[in-house]
Amino acid sequence: MTTHRTLSESDSKQLLAGFGLPLAQEKIAANADAAARAAEAVGFPVVVKVDGVAHKARDAGVVLGIDSPERAQEAARLLGNRVLVARQLEPAPEAFVGMTRHPDHGPILAVGRGGVAVEQLDSAVSAAGPLNRATALRLVREAGFEQAVDALADALLAVSRLAIDQP
Repeated sequence: MTTHRTLSESDSKQLLAGFGLPLAQEKIAANADAAARAAEAVGFPVVVKVDGVAHKARDAGVVLGIDSPERAQEAARLLGNRVLVARQLEPAPEAFVGMTRHPDHGPILAVGRGGVAVEQLDSAVSAAGPLNRATALRLVREAGFEQAVDALADALLAVSRLAIDQP
């Protein structure tokens, strides 16, 4: 019997980085003092967030726009100490990229609106994997994205490679 476990955000990102997904620089901090050091190492502005909550914004698990070590400490204390400290990127469209396994068809990959819109599944589009670049680009455009199309296609391709290499 196979045992499945849900990966934390940081574990998921490490796995995906191994399949070519570029990620913002981040560090795990075990406590408030470590969060301050991590923020300085990553470079301001940073975001401090809980490592593992599915809907961080909805569940008050993220603090944006942190511009000092002291504010990073405050955020870590507010969020329960063990946190991820990541370089805050420029605003961009929120998206999700996902994969599930169909018993007969194998990996099914999906892309759609992210953030609070992620549960509006009618905005998602999907295709059976493995994907090639042309299919990934088509899916991203069908999901309604006009910005960051190449980056989202790259993310889909990384998840597709993961799905094939890690059955």
